[in-house]
Amino acid sequence: ADRSSDTSADSGHTDQLVRQLGHPDFETREQAEQKLKEVGVAAAEAIRTAASSGDPEISRRCQRILRDILREDLQHRMTVFEAGASDLDDSMPGWKPFRELIGNSAEDRSLYLRLLKAETGLLLSFDAGTEAIAPALQFRIQQYMQAQNTPDPVRRTTPSVDTTLMFLFVGSNAELLGQTAPMEVAWVRNWLRQSPFQKFVSDKKNGSGPRTMMVLWTLARTNNGSFHVDRLYEAVTFQLPEALPVALQGLQTKPYMGMSIEAIGRLGGKDYAARLVPLLDDETVLGTMTRDKKRIDILAKDVALAWLVHLSGQKPEDYGMPQASAWFKRLEQSPNHMFSSSSYSVADPDKRAEFRKKWDEWVAKNPLPKPPKDFSKDVPAGPAAVQPEIKPELDEPEEEPYHGPQLAERWD
Repeated sequence: ADRSSDTSADSGHTDQLVRQLGHPDFETREQAEQKLKEVGVAAAEAIRTAASSGDPEISRRCQRILRDILREDLQHRMTVFEAGASDLDDSMPGWKPFRELIGNSAEDRSLYLRLLKAETGLLLSFDAGTEAIAPALQFRIQQYMQAQNTPDPVRRTTPSVDTTLMFLFVGSNAELLGQTAPMEVAWVRNWLRQSPFQKFVSDKKNGSGPRTMMVLWTLARTNNGSFHVDRLYEAVTFQLPEALPVALQGLQTKPYMGMSIEAIGRLGGKDYAARLVPLLDDETVLGTMTRDKKRIDILAKDVALAWLVHLSGQKPEDYGMPQASAWFKRLEQSPNHMFSSSSYSVADPDKRAEFRKKWDEWVAKNPLPKPPKDFSKDVPAGPAAVQPEIKPELDEPEEEPYHGPQLAERWD
């Protein structure tokens, strides 16, 4: 049942109190305001209607009363919610979609309360639909954008972990995300790279909720090609096998193909190695370098073969790719690295056919496992949209192969 005060008030009595808010006598106005607060949420509708009246005094007082009684009512419901499941659960703002998407465990309920306390306004807007939540989300993101851009270091601030999680939860709605400006989405992505946020999501003591939010956020943007690289980054950084559809779609688009092959290997492991087999015939050029004044192309099939060899427990150097062996060791020691085409160069490109034959003979005796899940229905049709492509530069060979920038360096 909805909470109300001990004061029993019918609509006629409430209307009388509302009219007294405009009484010439100050004490009468003050008493009426206090009595309406005591009535509580039972008077909310009448107060909300009067707030738009033509009387400035009544309007001002009604707005203040409504704010106070709704805040008190929400605080009461939060206290009840924190104590355990009750009939009031479904009256909590945004709880129904949160429960359906994230869960209803003790950790999930605790996380929900954290988000509600951090961003009460956003969750209240959430129940009002896309028309209300879209501008509310944009406003909050823009507030933090301005806070980080201010020249005053004292006022400069970044959103808390809870606020960032709230941005993810609200922004996981594909329709809503489509109304969010690319610049605002880019700022949210930047906040995902903050160390406190990454530690919170990775800490199992916080339950599965934060990680689920990352999965929903990453998948919600699968059709937004402009940010495909960032989705791959998030999937690998937070180790989200559920985001494999993002990598599978990226295979259809040249600028993302190399990162997508690597993401499939890193997220899916040997279980999904078979998804790379069709790429063994793909001669798409993913990068170039020079060795002994000779241009060497790094092809999609080179990257695929390197990962297939690695995932099957063999040594890439036995297939003419010693730099790939060094790269895989680097990933084990420091997972915050991302795709570098030069790490997959073949020592002698003329022996590609020989190495392919060796693989075919090996896999004939050691078949790869069938992928445990078919993601084909989860992968959007057609390639992802791309930003204008930047032509790769020719890399001169180095004494030690270049393994690409660390993610923290690359994306900051």
